[in-house]
Amino acid sequence: MAGRRIGPAPGGRLAVQVFPHNAFDRLLLNGFRAEVWTTPVTTERDLRTRAGLGQRTPQHTRGVALVLGAGNIFCIPPLDVLYRLYAENRTAVLELNPNTDAPTDVYRTIFKAMLGSRFENHAGPPILWTFGKPSAPLPSTAW
Repeated sequence: MAGRRIGPAPGGRLAVQVFPHNAFDRLLLNGFRAEVWTTPVTTERDLRTRAGLGQRTPQHTRGVALVLGAGNIFCIPPLDVLYRLYAENRTAVLELNPNTDAPTDVYRTIFKAMLGSRFENHAGPPILWTFGKPSAPLPSTAW
């Protein structure tokens, strides 16, 4: 939160400017801007105190989350998995519908490259994959 502009937003909310983040963003995407709005009646003190979600206490996991990737928008399941891992500090089980499992290899490549050390060291919540029928047993390891 350091260096972020926080200001008022409609409906008793706060707006946190999250983009542009640095000089490269300002040069490459000149004119683009992004804000994150809080829920109503959140104070700036609450915002700064609770920012970071699950990453503030990574040793305290919050259980397992099942991500059902059965839709026709293929970017949503990996985004949901990332949110569960980082924001909620949970193990994520990703279940893909057999009709929409085309990006399976891409997901595995991306997540292995991005989180590989977390799988090898078993530090933090892993991603467990199950593909095909929902009744199929979960694998004992992520890869």
